[in-house]
Amino acid sequence: MSEAKRSRPDESDQASTLDRRGFLSIAIGFVLSFAYLGTALRFLYPPSARTAETQKVGRPDDFVPGKPRLVTYTGAGVGDGVYIVRREDHWDAFDLHCTHLECPVGWYERTGEFLCPCHGSSFDISGRNLGGPAPGPLRRHLVEVRGDGVYVGGLIT
Repeated sequence: MSEAKRSRPDESDQASTLDRRGFLSIAIGFVLSFAYLGTALRFLYPPSARTAETQKVGRPDDFVPGKPRLVTYTGAGVGDGVYIVRREDHWDAFDLHCTHLECPVGWYERTGEFLCPCHGSSFDISGRNLGGPAPGPLRRHLVEVRGDGVYVGGLIT
């Protein structure tokens, strides 16, 4: 009886040793955690306007003052919609996506608002949130008028 007790490994020794399968499980868990963390940080902190190239989206004459025009901006290799708004004294470029759940907003001339069809958020021509569940104004892109071209860059807000 005492020999059987001695040949059996102590339970505390088994708990302190880590076999190959246990080590690989922990290592893979760490790698996946860091991959998800990197993806989450890229989503929460998109590249700034300084890191994204500007792209010509038209000529100044192509944009009617006070009437938003949807153009395609290809930043980071992905085409995305940007509304260009020409004013008498400045230009704005708004991201196509609502700040609530990223649904695409549309400009409605009749009401003079950007409206989100998913949950009813609305924004004025300056991108300010007028109502609905959106937590903030439309995000802005860099917009520059140089010579005979209108150029759009990355997100600035």
